[in-house]
Amino acid sequence: MNSNLFISKKVKQKLWMAVALLGAILLFSSGQAMAQEDETEKRSTLADLLLEEVIVTARRREENLMDLPLSIAAITGEQMAIKGIYSIDDASEYIPNVTLATDNRANNTRVVIRGIGGGFPDPVFVFGSGMYIDGHYIPTSLGGYMSTLDIERIEVLRGPQGTLFGKNVVGGAVNIITTKPQAEFDSSVTVRMGEDGEQAARVMLNMPFSDKFFGRFSVASEEFDGYYFNQNLNIDSGFQDTKAVRAAFRFLPNENLTLDASVAFSKKRDDNMGGQCQNIQRDAPLWNSRGRSNLDKRLYEGARFDMWDICDADVAAGDFVNSSDKITFSNVDEEMFTLAAQWDSNGAVGALDNLTVTAKASYRYMEYLYFADRDYMLWPVDGIGTKGPKGQNNETWGFELLFEGEASDQLRFTLGVNYFDETALNGEDLCYNIFVASGAPTNPGISVDCPVVGLSFELVPNVPNGLGLLWPDAPRVNLGGIEGGGGPGPFLGEVSVWNESIGIFGHATYDISDAWTLDLGVRWTEDDRRFHNIEFASRGCDPSINPTGHCDITLTDISIDYLADTGFFNAAEDTFSKLTPMASITHNLTPGGTLNSGMFY
Repeated sequence: MNSNLFISKKVKQKLWMAVALLGAILLFSSGQAMAQEDETEKRSTLADLLLEEVIVTARRREENLMDLPLSIAAITGEQMAIKGIYSIDDASEYIPNVTLATDNRANNTRVVIRGIGGGFPDPVFVFGSGMYIDGHYIPTSLGGYMSTLDIERIEVLRGPQGTLFGKNVVGGAVNIITTKPQAEFDSSVTVRMGEDGEQAARVMLNMPFSDKFFGRFSVASEEFDGYYFNQNLNIDSGFQDTKAVRAAFRFLPNENLTLDASVAFSKKRDDNMGGQCQNIQRDAPLWNSRGRSNLDKRLYEGARFDMWDICDADVAAGDFVNSSDKITFSNVDEEMFTLAAQWDSNGAVGALDNLTVTAKASYRYMEYLYFADRDYMLWPVDGIGTKGPKGQNNETWGFELLFEGEASDQLRFTLGVNYFDETALNGEDLCYNIFVASGAPTNPGISVDCPVVGLSFELVPNVPNGLGLLWPDAPRVNLGGIEGGGGPGPFLGEVSVWNESIGIFGHATYDISDAWTLDLGVRWTEDDRRFHNIEFASRGCDPSINPTGHCDITLTDISIDYLADTGFFNAAEDTFSKLTPMASITHNLTPGGTLNSGMFY
């Protein structure tokens, strides 16, 4: 647990007073004091907002949601404010066929659309539904869901979107669009408090510096104490602490050109998700093997039944009580930068009635450092986490050039090229590079020492031979595969993934008549992927003495024979390419009867 999280009540009171004072100043300066508001202007209902025209970019150009032959759900920032949606995942409660969930490890997300998708912390895995922020693809499930701070709208595109959005969107895509700076002064302050120590504040300031240059600034602080109680360590668990800041700028040098830039930072200092150990499957391989419990073999005869008694006692104490032996945490640091330039002809250019050219560049970096107790009981039998100064990190770059035009009243088109680059490291590739540089992969006589970084598994401890003691009185020792004293674990590993992708795409919409519309599209994608992986059991490690579960040791004598006995070492790379076409025909219904408008496609 991060000691920086423990702030005195007096300091917190001063922070909240500062937020309240800033809010009062902003509201006063914008002339929006509640006492002076016109009652008729503040009776905007959710029904009114739901019926308003919603502009979306599902086909990479701005269009009315109701005119699109696609299965799309969109929710605006105003609607989210009314519904009390403060995190992106909460939006899925209002959108059918979409699940935005979190694994039992905090900040490990799951995106599922129409039953396709998922999420997994290993960067080797990819998923069938994607998430985008201002057009930047998010390839990892780690980092958690972002706050709805200064979000203009969320678009959920159900069904395959590969032609316009690229890879890994067979189930669909979640498209998040942030709010851009506006020409008029605006400000807002939101403060909320709730049970279990929930307290949050958001402040937004939109400021026009001139008639051509605008800025928008937003800050959020959101805290929650959690509702689980660890009766073993006598502490509350499941807390959340998120800080986020965003700044965006818009410059209009002339009537044709729009320049946008933004920077966003967020920091999460959370606890692991709470739970109870009755959720463990009592016939799972971890606990039972070939008719006899692994706990009985590795601890002492009857340990399985003692474990069940401990779990049952937690359940009897309440729905949100456990006896975890660990102090867990989930630390996430994110930063994102975007640049965009859009040129609009605002009229005919050459043979075209109108042409818009957009160039975008984006960058995102995320670090994820965590430790989770997966058994929630007072024995160190199943924990997992990351070690190292950067934990597991993901760095992505995106570049896109987009052409949108109207060739006539009947024909509209979109052409584009997209480049994406990803580096995902769990362990910084340190041990792998040391191992390869030494020549150990081809020479069994060479061994190396490796720093303990990357992914750390704490599994069922074993009873050391020759001590004449039963665990937990005997120390936990793992002899790395040696007969009578081997695993499972503590197990350590590094996974490194590099991905470079390029896509060229086009989409055309042709109005055959007032009633019929034809859409055609095609995309060519090339994907270069490579990865390194090295995993091994540690020796002489006793994480049970450390409440955070990690071993502070250097692994010694790592050789190819050692890896053959205790883990594995491999690497692979390949290039994939695909041409993905699409075709759609739409019939627009004639107004009449009970329908004012409608379509089938």
